[in-house]
Amino acid sequence: MLEPKCLTSQSKAIGKAIFRTDDSGLQVDAGMGLQLLEQQIEKCALVSGVVDEVHQMIEKKLAETSAAYAKPQPRHWASTFQAVLRSSINMIEQMTEAFLPEFIRSFVSYNSEAMEAFG
Repeated sequence: MLEPKCLTSQSKAIGKAIFRTDDSGLQVDAGMGLQLLEQQIEKCALVSGVVDEVHQMIEKKLAETSAAYAKPQPRHWASTFQAVLRSSINMIEQMTEAFLPEFIRSFVSYNSEAMEAFG
């Protein structure tokens, strides 16, 4: 029941994230693709959170009847993947803001032709 809805959402997201070949739209489409991916991951994390809550409630009820059944629950894969994705996006943003300008400055100062072109 839930799987067909996830597959439909996934195919819609893939259909919206088609990359254009012209220079002006490539960055916009890549950003849109990342946003759609992040939205889908957030939806999966919400669904997995609800499933985890239901599982924990069932586990508590069963634990009341049988103390041997209660087991610690590991963190769900969707929330782990979401945290990794957000960390990666944050790292890319920091590298773009801090490292890229310094790299361009050092390249321009090292390359005499580029230095003449940029003044």
